[in-house]
Amino acid sequence: MNQLKKLRYVSAVVFVSLLFTAGCTKTVYVTSTDAPTTTDAPTTTDAPTTTDAPAVTYATTTTDAPTGIRSGFTVNGYLIGPGENLSGANLFTAGLTYADLSGADLSGADLSGADLSGAD
Repeated sequence: MNQLKKLRYVSAVVFVSLLFTAGCTKTVYVTSTDAPTTTDAPTTTDAPTTTDAPAVTYATTTTDAPTGIRSGFTVNGYLIGPGENLSGANLFTAGLTYADLSGADLSGADLSGADLSGAD
């Protein structure tokens, strides 16, 4: 018997066994001669009272920009500060607000989309 025939034979045996196993269920009916007993309906209580929601307090927000010029931070791996060599730096869409760029070499740097508001 080749492998394919053996596989079909074993599959058929397993399938038939599963059918017999699934069909072997027992239904048991229980009868009682006692009359059913009744119980009192559950009592209801008043619904819980609700209280007012706690007052919400919001943190104060400020729209003031930083008051000083910033330096000594990194953007995309480049140290931002006065006199830094940023030639060819990728500062695309960088947040450079109030950055101290005085004396920095920015030749060839990509500053497209960068926020330079308040920068020196």
